[in-house]
Amino acid sequence: SNRMGPRSGMYEIGAAQSDGPMNFDNSKKYPHPLLTRNTEQHLLDYKIILPSAEHGGWPARYTTEDTKEGWTKVGYNDKDWLDSLGGFGRQEYDYFANVRFTHAKIRARKTFWTSPKIYLRREFILKEVPAKMALKYWVFADANFYINGKKITINERSNTYSTMQLDPALFVKGENIIAVEAVSPCSDNKCSQFIDFGLYDTGKNDVEDIVIGPGQPNFVAGPNGFERWLMYKAYFNNKQVQGIDRVHFYDKEMVVENSTVKNTKGYRPKPAMPGFIDYFDTPKYDNYEFLNGSKWEIADGVLSPEKLGAALLLKQVAETNYRFEVPFRLIEKDAQATIYAFYQDEKNWLKIQINSNSSWVSERCVKGKKEIEAKKLPEKFAFLENNPLVSHYDAPWHTLTVYKNDNRFRVELDQFNLTLSGDIITTFSEAGRVGLIAAFDRVAFDAIQYTMGWDEYDDNISGWKDASGNWSVTKKGLVQSQVKGEAVSFKGNPAMNYEFSAYVKNEKLPSSGKAGYFPLYVDKDNYLRASVNYQTRKFEIEQKETGKPLVQQSFSLQKKVLRYYTVKEYPTSSYQYDFRNESVISGIDILWMEGNYPYLKQTFVLPQSVQFYALQEGKWVMLNAKLEGTLSFSLPNHFTFPEVKTKAIKMVVMNQTGFASRAFSAWFTEEISAGSFLRCRRENGELHLFVDDTYLGEVKGDWGKSSVGLFTDNQSAAFNGMLFYELSGNKN
Repeated sequence: SNRMGPRSGMYEIGAAQSDGPMNFDNSKKYPHPLLTRNTEQHLLDYKIILPSAEHGGWPARYTTEDTKEGWTKVGYNDKDWLDSLGGFGRQEYDYFANVRFTHAKIRARKTFWTSPKIYLRREFILKEVPAKMALKYWVFADANFYINGKKITINERSNTYSTMQLDPALFVKGENIIAVEAVSPCSDNKCSQFIDFGLYDTGKNDVEDIVIGPGQPNFVAGPNGFERWLMYKAYFNNKQVQGIDRVHFYDKEMVVENSTVKNTKGYRPKPAMPGFIDYFDTPKYDNYEFLNGSKWEIADGVLSPEKLGAALLLKQVAETNYRFEVPFRLIEKDAQATIYAFYQDEKNWLKIQINSNSSWVSERCVKGKKEIEAKKLPEKFAFLENNPLVSHYDAPWHTLTVYKNDNRFRVELDQFNLTLSGDIITTFSEAGRVGLIAAFDRVAFDAIQYTMGWDEYDDNISGWKDASGNWSVTKKGLVQSQVKGEAVSFKGNPAMNYEFSAYVKNEKLPSSGKAGYFPLYVDKDNYLRASVNYQTRKFEIEQKETGKPLVQQSFSLQKKVLRYYTVKEYPTSSYQYDFRNESVISGIDILWMEGNYPYLKQTFVLPQSVQFYALQEGKWVMLNAKLEGTLSFSLPNHFTFPEVKTKAIKMVVMNQTGFASRAFSAWFTEEISAGSFLRCRRENGELHLFVDDTYLGEVKGDWGKSSVGLFTDNQSAAFNGMLFYELSGNKN
């Protein structure tokens, strides 16, 4: 999405996924958006006392004439006022960039308001006054809100919704009223005067800011090179801002955390910094070990050799898996830049060399025996001094990056993957160090960085040490095939602070057994492990300290899962919803589309009837679905049915003549799934735990350095998309 459209609010961010950059088409698009606005989720998260008009108008009494005394109070005689539906506004369609009207309707405008002033009354009953309450509003006017006669002034020129926490003391048990006096700030035909509002019971938490119109996305790597982030623009409480949220991979599916705004639930740490980075702003040499008596100089913000053949190593503990990034500049045409991608001793190392003649070299030395392989740089890569338009500029900077994962090395140059045809496979599965080499003195380095970690998937997985079980690397990831007893595998150097995640799944949903991981493992007497228990349908946390089991914790895996339909042709009355994995589903919440959509050439009303079917062994089986209450707009309609194990559910509607019916949003009540995204983050004496998009909380302790692992209990499982990186800070 490149356009944000706050007034219509319908724009969201989608994605397409392909196996090659030239192989994209509509069939590669995800059926669902990656990042959505959060206003619909609020309808589930909060108790809606008064809905806004986004998904259906609300009954209102209004007048454009002067009012009488007492009009802001309960019991006022408003029989001479008009009945209509909120919200109220002049424009029916989005006025894009104050230049032209579009075909995107302002969904919340239900009543045409063109007068200079309007008065609104909205009465409601509270059985109890909630502990926390919030106003959702969209105001393009000078407005006074009177809550039981007490005034709150909102003078705004908003193009979409905001939220405001309210003092519960404004409300009473029993009859209440919100009355509004709004004065339009303009009178021309392009005036965007508007008013709509709703009232929420937000439970124990303050209200989350509203996110509307995410667009203009950019997929970027975080500062440490391992994290992935989505940067985008959106409206947070009507303010156009730059958003940034984490990207995860559920197996190979790209998933983005919902927008992080004020009062977003969960734990949302800032982007992780590299474990080590040196900008060479000051001439400090303590972090380096100079080899063979070589000399280097830090001056003018760069590191340079003082003579030919200089070499150095980073003074860090030798580690097995890491990312090493080296920005460099070749000052003369025949220069070269070389790094130690791995260094164990003078007889065991791997060098990567970039030459200005558009070639690169990997040279390895194993027990004193050397092997050299030279290759051409990618055709599309060019040192900019070869272009006559910039040949008179200073030599440009380039970035050489090496990832070591066990015995595998991936090499990138300015984000060109030099090992695209396959990683460099070596015998160097043990720990090593990294460094710089200057065969020529006309090379400079800057802002080198290093982070311990790994990122692996499919048959690129390597380095897991089996303690028990039957583990094998396949194109589906790291598979544990033993179905009886416990199976355990560990990887990586111990660390104090880190993040680790993995996706675990089975093709069929198990009815018993466990599959999970060790977010923290010191030894057999000191650890914490967390797993999906397929029999109890709980996420269980078990912990041992000095050999003694601690109190076990468990969390329900039931949750509401937002899914989007797929159709082979449109319009239709049949909508199929596919799940990531086989799951047990027991209900669905449907928020219906409402009103006319010009670009679809359809008007949406409530269906005459709706029926649900589950896919069972290749056949659609009707479900005995029961609706709570009656079909309605504005709020989700909740259906329940006996639990069903399935990979897809189909909704079939019977349309009213001349109209259409379909879901704007559909949330499925998932009891348990065959796949789960497991994630932990250890920092500052706390271990934070997540399952899928749910933050479970933190466990505190003083454990010392720990590793991570995977495990199953009386169950096979496949683990994929394993990501681990050490967090900067205390490495001791």
